[in-house]
Amino acid sequence: MSIFEFIMTLQSIIVGLAAAEVLTGIAGVIRKRHTRPPSALHTALALGILLSIIQLWWESWSLRVIEEWSVPMLLLFMTTPTLIFVLAHMIFPESEDEATYERYYLDNARIIWFLIGVTMASATAFRPLVMGEPWFAAGNLSSLLTVGLGLALSITTNEKFHRAAVPVVMLALVVDIFIGAYSIS
Repeated sequence: MSIFEFIMTLQSIIVGLAAAEVLTGIAGVIRKRHTRPPSALHTALALGILLSIIQLWWESWSLRVIEEWSVPMLLLFMTTPTLIFVLAHMIFPESEDEATYERYYLDNARIIWFLIGVTMASATAFRPLVMGEPWFAAGNLSSLLTVGLGLALSITTNEKFHRAAVPVVMLALVVDIFIGAYSIS
């Protein structure tokens, strides 16, 4: 087993658990759609986290060139999937007694977007800190935008701002996926 396979085993477990959380939550939204209508903001958040999970796993392939890992490197590397798991668990209400998906999103948006900002900051910092890549590379622009918008969304509860900013974050994520790391070899 290579060091990359060893490291990716741990990451894959956490990423798999996060994906299971989001997919189970989405299935619950579909199942309860007649009694608890879906919310555009909540759905965009769930799909964004699911895309982030896939992107994290996909872009990890480039780390196979790292020949030696230290415990601090591993801890920094595992910060992003760990935070994504926490987010995946937090974005869906735990009980039927909680409010609608829209209300749940708005009530929890501040902490969720704060964690998204921290998650993106962690993911963005990994390559410059560990691999010596530049901080302000083209591939980091959408991440930096997401960090900024995530922190702005964590500060305000203004529903209009959320309705405007969340699609921008989603677009940045999609652009990053399809332009930044469209293929691996």
